[in-house]
Amino acid sequence: MPVNLLSSEALQIYFQHYKGANKISFNALGDSRNAIPLEHLSNGRGVHTQHGDYEAALRAWIESKWNKIDERSISVDKKLGRFHKEIEKLTKALQSELIEQSV
Repeated sequence: MPVNLLSSEALQIYFQHYKGANKISFNALGDSRNAIPLEHLSNGRGVHTQHGDYEAALRAWIESKWNKIDERSISVDKKLGRFHKEIEKLTKALQSELIEQSV
């Protein structure tokens, strides 16, 4: 995910309190399972570009999803577990879509 999303309130809560070993990462160089390719790769390197609209849409989705989960009367650990599952689904869907669109 773009590093600029680290300022998201929902993600700040997630990173401070989620105890799972499978926590998502940003611009994951060593673990491509968590990385979302933002550009078409060429020569195995790729180039980076501005992605303000992409970040804004992700931020809105992330905050909205957290707010819906946070309203529930369940433990913080359960909220974070549900949020983590939603973020994992999002990253997988975005990875597939971005790879498909860049080929």
